[in-house]
Amino acid sequence: MCDFDGDNLPEFSDVTRPTARKPHRCCECHYTIPPGERYERTAGKWDGEFKSFSTCERCADLRDSVAAASGGCFQFGGLFFGHEYAEALQQILPNDAAIQAQIDRVFDAHRTGCNLLSA
Repeated sequence: MCDFDGDNLPEFSDVTRPTARKPHRCCECHYTIPPGERYERTAGKWDGEFKSFSTCERCADLRDSVAAASGGCFQFGGLFFGHEYAEALQQILPNDAAIQAQIDRVFDAHRTGCNLLSA
């Protein structure tokens, strides 16, 4: 069950996984998604405003796992820099060390210039 109230749900939204033609900033980890790299793009209307969110593949994968553990919902931009996912991360990862290891894996991959999930 999603804990967010109806005010946080979009009137409509569309999710695509394009290849970047220009740099984009991941709304979760703030990684710069370079041209040529695939990412998740979500566009829609929230609270009467049109918005779009770019998410790198690693964060999209982790966020989707966390969302599944927390009732299937999420709030863009809360994966690393907010507290919305703390309880859900504890449900899908066995301890704080595993949570930190997963977060480090995302940031280490970005520091080495890699965003592929298989890397």
